[in-house]
Amino acid sequence: MSAFLSTFICVSFAQCQAAEVLVAAASDLAGLKTELISEFQKESKHKIIFTFSASGQLALQIEQGAPFDLFLSASEEFIERLSKKHLIEPSTVAGFARGRLGLWAPGRTISEFEDLTRPEYRHIAIANPVHAPYGMAAKKALETAGVYKKIASRLVYGENVRQALQFGETGNADAVIVSWSLLKTKAGSVIVPLALHDEIRQTLGVVKGSKNEAAAREFARWLLGPKAKAVFLRAGFY
Repeated sequence: MSAFLSTFICVSFAQCQAAEVLVAAASDLAGLKTELISEFQKESKHKIIFTFSASGQLALQIEQGAPFDLFLSASEEFIERLSKKHLIEPSTVAGFARGRLGLWAPGRTISEFEDLTRPEYRHIAIANPVHAPYGMAAKKALETAGVYKKIASRLVYGENVRQALQFGETGNADAVIVSWSLLKTKAGSVIVPLALHDEIRQTLGVVKGSKNEAAAREFARWLLGPKAKAVFLRAGFY
């Protein structure tokens, strides 16, 4: 076999190998990681590696050159911000799910935001509204419900929805307002009416300059398909 042919086969084979897709994903998706990877890898050999954090923090990391291939934001705002800076492939931008807020008080019965004004709710955890879309939505919902000013001094902020939830799980908060996807299986949790806050449009985009763009595009397309949609619906998205 000639050296040229040998090199050609080697290069072609390498191009066909599974790639590692580095995915920057909003924290509300953390519970879906195993199922999304399992379902996708029934159809593809690409390896998916998730990093979860608040969408605003992930967007900042991408701006600073973090080598992510795909961004799954809890808000279209951060995708749009990166797109304006030419850091997202515009043809790949798409909404993949819409989120809901949930309210949970460990060991207590709670039904509405007005309950949070009671004295027993000394600490109420939400994600930081500066960079977390669900924190922004929680603040807006409290304002719309007319209770924000009454409880503002009692709010404690997690860096993302998972950390805010942990405050409740560890007894450091008496109630939490985070993504419904993280609360759906919690006893006593209730879903927050959509009328109280702006729509939470989960949006994705392939990072411009990705070293694994083809694989990232493949995973992005799959996330927009029916199998991924079923996973999102089961997790409490709509």
